[in-house]
Amino acid sequence: MITTSREDDADRTWARGDRAVRLSGPIGYAAVLIAIGALLTLWSIVTPPLSTVDEPVHFNSVLRLMQGGGWPPPQTAPVLEGTFVALQEAGNPFKGTPALDVLPVAEDRSVVTQMTGTALDGATGVDWMTQHPPTYYGLTAGILTVIGAADWRWDQLAAGARVVSVLFALGGAAFALAAVRRVTSWTAASIIGGLAILTVPQFFNVLSLVTNDSLTLLACSGMIYFLVRALTTRDPSWRSGVFDAIGAGAFLGLGLLTKGTMLTAIPAALIILLVAGLRTDGSWMRRLTPAAVAMASAFAIGGWWWLRNILVFGEIQSSNSGSGREDEAFDGYSLAGFARLVVWQLARTFWGSIRPNLRLPDWAIVLMGVVFLAALVFVLIRSKSRLVVALIGGVPLLTAGLITFHAWEVFWNSGRIVGIQGRYFFPAITFYMLVIALAWQLLTAPRRRATRMVAAATTGVIAVSIGLWGTAVTFRRRWGSVEGGWDAMASAGPFSSIAVACLVVTAAIAAITAIVCAAVASAHLPEDVTGAASRVRQRL
Repeated sequence: MITTSREDDADRTWARGDRAVRLSGPIGYAAVLIAIGALLTLWSIVTPPLSTVDEPVHFNSVLRLMQGGGWPPPQTAPVLEGTFVALQEAGNPFKGTPALDVLPVAEDRSVVTQMTGTALDGATGVDWMTQHPPTYYGLTAGILTVIGAADWRWDQLAAGARVVSVLFALGGAAFALAAVRRVTSWTAASIIGGLAILTVPQFFNVLSLVTNDSLTLLACSGMIYFLVRALTTRDPSWRSGVFDAIGAGAFLGLGLLTKGTMLTAIPAALIILLVAGLRTDGSWMRRLTPAAVAMASAFAIGGWWWLRNILVFGEIQSSNSGSGREDEAFDGYSLAGFARLVVWQLARTFWGSIRPNLRLPDWAIVLMGVVFLAALVFVLIRSKSRLVVALIGGVPLLTAGLITFHAWEVFWNSGRIVGIQGRYFFPAITFYMLVIALAWQLLTAPRRRATRMVAAATTGVIAVSIGLWGTAVTFRRRWGSVEGGWDAMASAGPFSSIAVACLVVTAAIAAITAIVCAAVASAHLPEDVTGAASRVRQRL
């Protein structure tokens, strides 16, 4: 067969384009994770050390384990002298301790790992974090000890603990991205789903701190990934089902050994594995075995902790807000009023914060909430993956039910709203990413190649812009202008201004790379996406 030079050029151009599409996947996924990791690390610097409400006691529990202090019963662990000193030198003194007239510069800050006292200037405090299992704190303390942090200043120690949290959170993001990729089967939609995390500034605000939420995110994301595998597998073998069940059960167990909010994931995981088992062939025993294996694994790894609490303390978990409901509600009680407060509080603390450093405008919260709910409805109506989305959505839905019920008890008694925080949804961030990815896929897959590429680039730019906007809002409110605040921000911790600038550049390059990869990948539709796109086009 004779070919013309024009045909040869076309073949070479197509081959280069096909190679670019193939490479856009691994490069794009890596770029998304690098952008998330760099931005999380940047947030860990933007937020002054030990300046938030819960971080000092999270830090205190890590410090106590580094000192060999063990894990006392709930509400009995003291705030350590080292934590008091660190808070003083950070300019955030614990209640009852005096503020310093002049804060020490970095080289003059104290090494607190040997300060084992339980008071400072007569002030004492309670570390309530022992209401949780010790896993996050033990892992963080162990990692810091292994790398020689016992001799570090408190600001270096806090920064190191924050980096450990960043690594846990990044691992969770990687599992979430893998789950989205498995459901969408399209690189472009998966990258868009990964970039969707950037539209939640509070995610970075919370998970860049010393907090057990970071390990909970890793555990829950790992669990959801294996649950998604169980729901989407094309391998009917019993071995495949048991493998997914063991993976889901192991990560569920890790989550249960990290935080009590993972208790709500037990019924969600059980239902998903039962549905997955019932969709396979074989005997009833074979269909039910994966669910049984997962529950047994989860209990053996972490579920036992909560049974122990019931047997030893007579309750599943202690609470600073109390538990139980009075016979009569407070004067002025309104269930409708409570519901309005809960919905608004959950929305604004998912994307932003109730505290001034990341209090986003009401219009922005409403807009992002409406967009997400519209995307969810669209996916549940049009997507062939609606069952997967609905089942995975049970994880955050049950979490919402748990925290709302507890908040209702407190509201009934006193009229106060407590414990309603959007951060409790972050362990199930996979659900948010999946909804955005599938909605984008449904809208763009039926379009022409050029339209898809423009849509990918535009959506990526919007996601990155929201992430940068949230970071800029917090920086301004924490430190003021860039000119005056940049050096002050760097000097508050152990990082240099150059290191912070390198993080900014890394995040920017990675985000741009991810957007380009999404645009390139959108030029090609996999076969299973092509079929779905044809059906959507006919409906539209």
